[in-house]
Amino acid sequence: MTTSSSASFLHSYRLALGLSLPLGALAYSTLLQPGSALQCASASDRSYADKPAFSLPDASAAEAAAAGKRDAAGTGGKGGPEAESILNLRDLGFGTVSGICVGVFVKKGLRAAAFTLGFVFIGLQYLSSRQFINVNWGAFSSSYDRFITSRAGPPSSQGGNRLARVWTGFIDFVSANVQQRATFVAGVVLGLRLG
Repeated sequence: MTTSSSASFLHSYRLALGLSLPLGALAYSTLLQPGSALQCASASDRSYADKPAFSLPDASAAEAAAAGKRDAAGTGGKGGPEAESILNLRDLGFGTVSGICVGVFVKKGLRAAAFTLGFVFIGLQYLSSRQFINVNWGAFSSSYDRFITSRAGPPSSQGGNRLARVWTGFIDFVSANVQQRATFVAGVVLGLRLG
């Protein structure tokens, strides 16, 4: 439960934090000698994006270099070496791949449901504004609250954690008979992120 004084403190804290960095940079730039500019690290130093020494040579990169598609620095004309993905598709197991598929499917399904519900809401608002229908939003709100409380438990203001209960129920449902549960759950999280 948030009181008005703590909400006021949080608002002022966020404002102070949001303004401190630009104002600090401005103060620092005024302390510099006239004519000297604030400079960042060299744009040409991209050692963090270099390929690791233990990586295997890529056959397509060798073919592209042989065909003359790369410049002398080996950057492909893009100004720097290409960054590598942290995922190696050859090392993904069945649990991870199926988890990614489930995560992408769920995210796309939730996006479609949100689109449909948004369309219905806008339609109801339009019909209500033209006085074709009269919508009792209080009844919608109370029936929604009753439904969510019966499915996901009490809200956090009453000591519940709805999000954790929904997440646990979802994971228990989709991974009921999956042997590789840990990699499956990691795949679901990755699929929700990628989808």
